[in-house]
Amino acid sequence: MNFDFFNAGVFQFNVEQLRALFPFLALCLGMVFTTIASASKFPIAAHKLILLITFFAFGTSMAVGLGSADASLFGGSLVVDDVLRWVAIGLSSLAVLALLAVYDVDHSEWSTLLLVSVLGMSLLPGARDWICFFLFLETMAIPGYVMAAFRQKRDGGYESGLKYLLMGAFASALLLMGSTLLFGATGSFEYSTISDVLQMGIPSHMTIAAVVLIVVSAGFKVAMAPLHMWAADVYQSAPSSLASFMAGAGKLAVFSAVSVAWSKSGFFKLEFVPSFLMVLGILSILIGNLMALTQKSLRRMLAYSSVASAGYVAIVLPVGEVALPSIFVYLVTYGIALSAAFAVIESLSVKSGKSSSSNFTLSDLALVPYGKAKAETFILTLALFSMAGIPPLPGFLGKYLILSDVWTHSPVSALWILLGSMMGLAYYLRILVPLYFEKGPSNDDVPVKRFIPQTVMASAFVGATGLFVWVWIYSVYFVSATSETLLGTLR
Repeated sequence: MNFDFFNAGVFQFNVEQLRALFPFLALCLGMVFTTIASASKFPIAAHKLILLITFFAFGTSMAVGLGSADASLFGGSLVVDDVLRWVAIGLSSLAVLALLAVYDVDHSEWSTLLLVSVLGMSLLPGARDWICFFLFLETMAIPGYVMAAFRQKRDGGYESGLKYLLMGAFASALLLMGSTLLFGATGSFEYSTISDVLQMGIPSHMTIAAVVLIVVSAGFKVAMAPLHMWAADVYQSAPSSLASFMAGAGKLAVFSAVSVAWSKSGFFKLEFVPSFLMVLGILSILIGNLMALTQKSLRRMLAYSSVASAGYVAIVLPVGEVALPSIFVYLVTYGIALSAAFAVIESLSVKSGKSSSSNFTLSDLALVPYGKAKAETFILTLALFSMAGIPPLPGFLGKYLILSDVWTHSPVSALWILLGSMMGLAYYLRILVPLYFEKGPSNDDVPVKRFIPQTVMASAFVGATGLFVWVWIYSVYFVSATSETLLGTLR
């Protein structure tokens, strides 16, 4: 047997490399404890406590490492830099909101699966070859397939999980095929080598086919139109907390990773790639917003809203790694607002007497007892207006940053983002109008069919507060002239 791979120093780490690996080891240690808690049938509160400690250690250790030198691991296949650290901090914030709102899952394994998914998401932006990219992407996605089907006997859990699995497997197959063709055309899976080969001349037909397959695969993962058909069913049927997490955190991880991967692989220097992404982005904006306008289910409406948000980011991707700060701020603020909105919808569905939030519709908002949902209405207003990009709410900052980057690259593309934002405001107002202007029944007239813990609304409150905290973080770290982080210097 050949042991040259193990003797090449790939698994030999110095102090700096071990320090860079510590946050990921914290996640792995959390997996051990959550597995024990699941096997011992601990209550859901114990799982939440373990996860809260784990994500605090993970996010804090990533924050402490900001500004330090990049750590190259596993022969250069993984690089822990400030881009990865910022994405990991954003993911830990979204994960905390998700675990606070968890209460209606049918299996105790959700905590371990959530940690595995976060591990894959956080590693994804650090990949430096397409093999690691695929491994990290599947580490992120496979737990999501399981979590989408946690409501096995309720609300179409089996159907949504199966759709998510089949479409995800199809997207993974496209990514593998594209990576294989790329290897055949360039002789390497490494981003830097592929970029060098592409700069040498006109790309071959094999290279063009490879890039198209990889872009289409990413479109499936982030639910860009016309590759979005699975999203509405999954976000409607999955537990609300996990659905919002998959929608927000998944986009943050994948878009950050593809921005790095495609830039370092030289994809954006190919003439057809920016045009291809612009077409996908425009389709996502139009189809996502138009479909959201026709929806009655609030969850499906937010799902199609996430399709439109993927279109906004797709349009700014060709700008390259310079656009990473705007992509990061937009997706973090959108993900936090989406988590808060899902938590509020869960609370409103209970107060309206619905047995589940999966089928909670616009007409059901009239069943919410008058004057009994003031906190929910206020937080939902902040969340929806933030997603719409209304100033001075935090979501406006994300939209503004994306628009400023797109405007310097393609002013016409910026107009599509403005058009999509105006369309989005229309259906966000459809949600708020009944809560503000229609008088619901008295609380005694509404039959209560289920109860939710106070942590669900706590998640919504923390999310609403977190929106403004992230704006402060941006002003301190991303814009400050003294900032030495990679994202600060890029901006």
